[in-house]
Amino acid sequence: MIKTKYKINKSISDISSRTKQRGVFIVEFALLASAMAILILGTADVVIKQNMLGTLDRLSYSAVNLLKERNEFYLGEEEISIQDVEGVRKLLVTSLSDTIGGFDQAQFAISVEQQLVDDDNNSAEGDDININNGCNVNTTLSNLIQNIPGLAPITNSGRRARVYQVTLCYEATNFFGAGTTTISAFSLSLGR
Repeated sequence: MIKTKYKINKSISDISSRTKQRGVFIVEFALLASAMAILILGTADVVIKQNMLGTLDRLSYSAVNLLKERNEFYLGEEEISIQDVEGVRKLLVTSLSDTIGGFDQAQFAISVEQQLVDDDNNSAEGDDININNGCNVNTTLSNLIQNIPGLAPITNSGRRARVYQVTLCYEATNFFGAGTTTISAFSLSLGR
């Protein structure tokens, strides 16, 4: 009879032990799942921002080439006008709306700079055109011209080539915390 009592107590303790193990597993799984979810969301946030940066890089290159070559389209007019920049901006907004899900054009800004360089490697004349003024240009074209000698070479006609810079900015919403992150890309090109 003592033997039977021992078996009953042993089976009760086995059940109690399994229940405790199940409780420990659930707690460990909850902690691990939370950490994995945070890791996945953080990675997704970085991937989305890198995708936007790559898109802005490609579009800034296209935009600077469109503005540079506009003198071929507009009867030799070398000066960039606000209408030229507005036309390029509309084209960029259309492209971004088609390729980026949830694109908000109110968060998009463009800055265009053009400089004509004199023989002393100084900016002789130039214009800056900003649309949506949310684009803070970290590296201005005049600073680049000052710091990189020979950036504007002498053309076949014996004058210095114009230098163009297009900077595109987008305020991307963060997955974690409040606020946004400014993603910007710029491209340079030389005129003819």
